[in-house]
Formats: sequence, structure tokens, C-alpha cells
Amino acid sequence: MFRSLLLLSILFALSFSASGKEIFVNSVTGVDITGCGCSTKPCLTIPYALEIAQADDLLILQGHFRLTSSISLNKNVGLSGGQNTNSNYPAILDCGKRDQSAIFIGKSVKTSLSNLVIQNCFSHSASAVEIFSADVVLNRVTFKNNKRWRGNGGALSIFGGKVDIRSSVFQSNFAMVQNGGAIACTHGCQLNLVDSLVIENEAKNAAGGVFLSHASHLVAQRTTFGGNTAKTAGGILAILGSSVTGKECKFEENVATAQQCSQVLLKTSEAPSSFSSTTFVSASSSSSSDSSEKGVCLEKSNIRFTESSFVGVGISCSNSEFDLEESKFFESPEGPTVSGTLPVACGHCSGWVGKQKICRRV
Repeated sequence: MFRSLLLLSILFALSFSASGKEIFVNSVTGVDITGCGCSTKPCLTIPYALEIAQADDLLILQGHFRLTSSISLNKNVGLSGGQNTNSNYPAILDCGKRDQSAIFIGKSVKTSLSNLVIQNCFSHSASAVEIFSADVVLNRVTFKNNKRWRGNGGALSIFGGKVDIRSSVFQSNFAMVQNGGAIACTHGCQLNLVDSLVIENEAKNAAGGVFLSHASHLVAQRTTFGGNTAKTAGGILAILGSSVTGKECKFEENVATAQQCSQVLLKTSEAPSSFSSTTFVSASSSSSSDSSEKGVCLEKSNIRFTESSFVGVGISCSNSEFDLEESKFFESPEGPTVSGTLPVACGHCSGWVGKQKICRRV
């Protein structure tokens, strides 16, 4: 069901330009020798190309790279797949199910990853891509079939810093023990997620899609979170002072196997969160106002919903504050709006629908 969205995401392209030189790397025709790197004489391996690269250079990657060790980016060098910077044909970085990450980006580095597929990284203690207090742009990057055993983030782990993700796909990644099937953003991480798909990922504990903690913040725009699964919070979990701003997003068919907060859980998130023009849809095809799942859960948090829709899902609130402005609840995708008592459960909460205060004790 997400295939059409996936095609739209792949077709959407943003060009990247670097101020340094281009270094071409071809996994088939390249040779690692002195003077390699031009389009007619490409290098063979990414580590060799990184050795000869200078700050602000851009590696143009061509082909399918079967990684035997992690790529370490400790200087401002970008990676882009394709025949040139304007090509839509991605390069593949494949860990071959080895116990390793694909890329590590070090502290204070400013770089970009573009037009790549990163896949099959199965690590005991690292995500497919690890970013540590860096400034990174990801554009048209697909993460698929990556697994992490210990720690958070099946595909991408961000510790501090700023990461801007556009037109990218996170699909079928797995945090096998902890949180964040697709992404973990922690310790003051600032994450922008635009025109992207976070679909069919899984976390054993919480946040099948995105996990936020320790005063981190997510801004998601025109992004779909769909078919993600976790014990708690199938879509997004934000804890310990973290917050979320969502604009024109879709949360659909995410599942919490413990029946706790299928779409979003905000817990001890004192910083205000908000969703506008966003839709939350139950994984069940037939829901009613009496049996709406706990789709959005608030615990010691503060959030505002504007012009948003809740389809077969309700709000569960504990020691929190929320506002619903021009937002509606529907019994099912084809059904009418909920009449009578809204599917909102409030325990020691302050909740408003427009100028009307609502609260239902549990």
C-alpha cells in the first residue's frame, strides 16, 4: 500500500553541490592508484578515495559497494551516488549482513549523504549509520533491512548535532532489543524529516518509527509513518524533555503490540509539541468511538493539534495539557465523525476543544 508513496519519494530530487572537487569511485571499473578519481579514471574503493580527498570534496559513488568495514567520515567530505551530482541512479552500500555499521560520522563534521541505498547492516552495537554531534544532510537516501541488537536505532542513530533528512525512505529496519526501529535521535539532537517515508520498521521495545530522548526535537513535514510496530508507541516515542512538531504528516496502521499508544507517545516532554494538518489512522479497518485504540498518549506533556484528523484512534492523557483546534474524530476511514463523547481519556489533564474544556476521568 505504500508503493505509490515510495515512488513519489524516489522521483522527488534535490541537487547537491560541493565547493571542492568531485572524486569518482566505481565498484567495478575503478582502480586504486595514484591519480585516480576523475570520471574516466575512477578509484575502486571508498576508503582509498577518502584518503586522497580534501575538505569539501564530494565522492561520486557508482555501483554496488559490498562493505567489509565501516566508512569513517572525520572530515567534511560528502558521499553521493550516481554518474554525477545530477544523476538519480543510486549507489548501494551493502554490509552483506555483517556485524558492522556502514558509515560513522564524527564530531563537528559537516557533510552530506545523497542518492544512496544503505542495506543489510546487522550490528550488535551500532546502527547502519552513526552520527555523533555533526551537521549532516541526507537527501534521497534509502535505509532498508538493517538491524541493531543492542542500543537504539535500527537504521540511524543520532547523538546530538543537527540532521536534515529529505526525500528519504526508512523501510524494514529493526531495533532488536531496544527503541527506534528506524531512527534514534538523542542527547539534544535536532532532526528535520521532510517528504520522507518511515514504513514497516520494528522495535522490540518502543518506537517502531522514531525514538527521541534527552531534550531532542523532531520537525516532520509531509512525512508518512506507516506500518511500524513496537511494544509501545508504534510510530514515535518522545521522552525526557523531547518534543515533536508535525506538519501535513500521516500516521497510519502503526501497531503497539501491548496496545499502548499505537501512533505517538509523549512522556515527560515538557517542551511544547504540536501537530497541524496531520492524520492519525488506526491499524484496524473497523473502529468505533467506543472502541477507539489509544492512538496518541500524553504523560506529563504539552501538545496542540490544529486541523488534524483522528480515524479510529483516540487520545489518552495523564498529567498533561492539550488543545484541539479545528480537529475531528472519525469512526472509520469511510465512516462519519464521532458524535457524542469524544474518544479522549483524561486523568488529571487540562484538555480543550476550541474554547470548550473537556475531560473524562479514567
